[in-house]
Amino acid sequence: MLLDRSSLEVFVDDGAPVGTFLVLNDPDAQGIGLGARGSATILSGTLIPLVSAW
Repeated sequence: MLLDRSSLEVFVDDGAPVGTFLVLNDPDAQGIGLGARGSATILSGTLIPLVSAW
């Protein structure tokens, strides 16, 4: 997943794109929630903050 101030991009199966979503969130938000219908397994994950390009 790639998440920035206005979009979320999701990839699965070694980088196959699943979807891009417009995100209108609170600029002061400090959390991320994940959910699934049915079952899902997250095998690994890393949070890497990026420096603003602006």
